[in-house]
Parts: sequence; C-alpha cells; structure tokens
Amino acid sequence: MILERLQLHHFRNYDELDIGFSPGINQIIGENGSGKTNLLESIYCLGLVKSFRTVKDADLVQLHQSFFQITGEFVNELSVRHTITIYYANGHKAVSLDGKKVSRHSAIIGFLPIVLFNPEDHRITSGSPSERRRFLDILLSQSDKSYLASLQEYHAILKQRNKLLCRIAEGQAGPSELDIWDLSFAKTATQIIALRLKFLHEIADSFAEAYQQISNEKQSLKAIYLTQDERCLEGEEAFLNCLRLQRKKEMLLQKTMIGPHRDDLKFVLDGRDVRKHASRGEQKSVLLALKFIEYTYLKSRTETHPILLLDDVYSELDEQRQKNLFMHLTQIGQVFITATQQHPLPATHHQSYHVRNGNVVQL
Repeated sequence: MILERLQLHHFRNYDELDIGFSPGINQIIGENGSGKTNLLESIYCLGLVKSFRTVKDADLVQLHQSFFQITGEFVNELSVRHTITIYYANGHKAVSLDGKKVSRHSAIIGFLPIVLFNPEDHRITSGSPSERRRFLDILLSQSDKSYLASLQEYHAILKQRNKLLCRIAEGQAGPSELDIWDLSFAKTATQIIALRLKFLHEIADSFAEAYQQISNEKQSLKAIYLTQDERCLEGEEAFLNCLRLQRKKEMLLQKTMIGPHRDDLKFVLDGRDVRKHASRGEQKSVLLALKFIEYTYLKSRTETHPILLLDDVYSELDEQRQKNLFMHLTQIGQVFITATQQHPLPATHHQSYHVRNGNVVQL
C-alpha cells in the first residue's frame, strides 16, 4: 500500500496540510519540536485508528480548535485507490473508508498495515512485559481479524470477571458465579495464546537470520513465550484447571492472575536473557530484527506492503547499524523517516521534506 496524499486539518500543530509523497523513501527533516513525529503519528492513526503517543484523541486536536481530521489517499498493489478519513470532535471519532462510514473502528485495522520504529521501542527489549504484549497485540491484530476479535472479547470478559471477584470479596456474590465466566475466559484466552505461539513458531528461523544480518554476528536468537503456569499452554481444559487452582488467591487479591494479559516474551541471545544481560547495542539489533520480522510477517499475511515509519532512527543507531538498516530499506516499499538533518538516501525513488512550525516544504 502506498500513501500518495495526506491531508490534515487541526491535527496537533498542523492547521491545514495537503501533501503528496514518494512511493519509496520519504525523509522528513526538521528541528526537534517542529512536527516531524506528528506527521508520522497522523499516518499511524490512519492504519490503527489510534495514536502511538496518547490514549486520548482530544490530545490530537490543535490548540484552540474543536476538531481534527486526517485523510489519506492510497493505492494498492493492484492500482486500486482507497481513501481513509478520521474525524474527531466533542469526544466522538468517526472513520470512513472510500466515503462510507465504518461502524466498528476495528474493522479497518489491518487494511493499511503499519510498522513503527521509534525511540520508545527500546522498551520492547528492555522494559516491562506489557511492552512486549503490546507489540504482539498490535502486530497480530493487523494480520489476523480473529486475533483482534478474540482480544476484544477477552478484555471485556476480563473486566467483568475482575468486577465479580471484587463483589465476591465484598460478600455480594458467591464463588460459584465464576464458573460461567471461567468457561468464556478460558476459551478466548487459549485462542489468543494459540495464535501468539503460532506466530512465534513461524518466525523462529527468520528472526535469528535477521539478527545475524543486522549485527554481523553469528549468534543464536530466539523468542520464548512465558506464562504464569506452563499448563495454561496445553489447551482450554488445562487452562480451566489452572483457573480453579488460582481461585482462592484471585478472590483474595480481587483480580485475575493468569491469562494472556499477564504473559510475556523472553528474547534469548546465545543463552542470555536480552533484557537482563545483553548490551545496549545488542538490544538495538534485536529490536531492529524484530521490526523487520514484523514487516515481513505483515506483508505475507495481508498480501500488501506495510508502510514503515521510522522516527528519529539516526539517533538510535550507530553508523554500522544505520548502513545495515538502509541496505534493508532498498527492499521495502514506502518508508517515512524523520531526522534533524538531511542524510543521503540509498534509493532511486526518494523525496525529502522540511518541516517547520507545522509547515511542510518539499526539497
């Protein structure tokens, strides 16, 4: 998928913007605070219907304005054109595809696959388990509609189950009321776990190969799925048994202690836990490998080239890793990369833009 034209109205520091892009590498240049990341954020919103920087849509509205609108015009591999528009005002968000309102925002996720690399992504390799779960959820929600549906259902059940645990602790409900919720909870939980494990199995070899290409090191790398109880990985009935064993503890703590919302990924490099024992450089190489796996996996599952957003990547990578990155970029579709100064680009199809105070000029 190629973003040919982007229009912004009252989005962040952009009052009005109407701009076209190259199908190859687009370099967005400007000082810190000029609006480079805001531009990438608007493209991300078109694919995921949410920001990667805030959970509040109101934060995206330009100061002293009451609404924002993002419109993207795209062309796919079959030269079919599509338009996505997101409009937000007064606490309500509307999404349309080709002029028709989308009733469920989740229906559009995966239509325009997006891969983002930004400075905060170091948390995937060095941060808390929630960062790695978020990575899995965003990737798999874009590549598999059934995963997104299961994930939404799971969180709805989890919310109700936790409320029931609180009511039991307060004496307003009995433990037996958990039985019906546990059946639904176990079903959706095992569906999510199965799809996560399937993904990790499918990318095992290519993940290790990508790391070796990026780092120029012949080290082994693998991703291991971690759960609170290994028996939870053995299917729906086994998961139900785990819930029964946890029931007394959960009633005491008033929250659900097992399930995909508490699981984790562990990256192991030559037998070492990357989060605990890898150098900063090794962690960056693992992260880059993970991002390229995300790209190739989405490409194969959605049968379209994802749009790659690289925010401030020059400051995150040393010269050698930059060279390895750009060597891969020549084999990728459309890329948007931000920088504080212009860099030479290894592609025949590229364009540079300068951003200043919400104005964008093609160089």
